[in-house]
Amino acid sequence: MELTLSNLNIGINWWLKEKEDKWPRDFHNSVYHELYALRENGLSEDWWEKSVDRLWFWRAIRSKRPPNTKWEIKKRGLEILERLQTKYFSIQRQSNLEPFFLDFEWSQIEDFFDDLAWIKNSKSPVSPSKLGHFIFPKLFIVMDHQATSAKAYDIFWQSMHSAWANFLERNEAKQILLDAIIKYSKNSVHDFYPIEIKIIELCNIGRKYKNYRTNR
Repeated sequence: MELTLSNLNIGINWWLKEKEDKWPRDFHNSVYHELYALRENGLSEDWWEKSVDRLWFWRAIRSKRPPNTKWEIKKRGLEILERLQTKYFSIQRQSNLEPFFLDFEWSQIEDFFDDLAWIKNSKSPVSPSKLGHFIFPKLFIVMDHQATSAKAYDIFWQSMHSAWANFLERNEAKQILLDAIIKYSKNSVHDFYPIEIKIIELCNIGRKYKNYRTNR
């Protein structure tokens, strides 16, 4: 899929017109302040407890039939938390600052993603993509049934890796999104705000809702 400014603008318009409790007007800038602060000491039990609450709020762990309970998700995560912590630090050490998706190949993060997927015990990529994004916002692209649609995550991630590398209007896209964040945010834009990842997400929303402006 090609990334375009047209799809980005449609995605931004769609986001701003959806329910604010799920799609905050600051494009999750305040959330990233919280996520990075919570992750400051790695993937601790406290981090996991609060992350499950956020996953539940984001409706990322309820869709399985029969649905998972929060207790089941917490328990499965705790079973592999030490392994996740080890892999987290391994990925973190490969970057000077914050792990960035263009600096990685899928093979380097595939095992980590598979562990995240195991927690929900579901084939859907929605939950592990969101959890991965909570951990490394600039590395994992969020996938959502309503917004982007769900698809094979490995193929999607690699295609977006290539699409961003070939996106000639990336600087214009960054400015468009930054202007929107600043307009609606009460906080300064986080130093590690995952702007490339958010642009990809919004472009995928725009592609899905390409007739959005004419159908509303």
